[in-house]
Amino acid sequence: MRLFAGDDWAEDHHDIEVMDEAGKVLAKRRLPEGAAGMTQLHALIGRFLPEDADDAEVVTGIETDELLPGMFEPVREHLARELGGADQ
Repeated sequence: MRLFAGDDWAEDHHDIEVMDEAGKVLAKRRLPEGAAGMTQLHALIGRFLPEDADDAEVVTGIETDELLPGMFEPVREHLARELGGADQ
């Protein structure tokens, strides 16, 4: 299973869209910036994954007007913790 998550990252919020492999929009949300938004994003994506999501893949695209070195490291670490230590 593969999901696609798009994130239009503004200064104080994230506009999120989640789609399935066929391009069907499963969810659209405006989430807050910071840890609260990251937690909500994880829960939102998790709603569409099967309980045994070992074969699932979530492809993520992020649009922002700033690209900072290392900006994806906190996301990778958060997901690794949430997925039971998987380092993907």
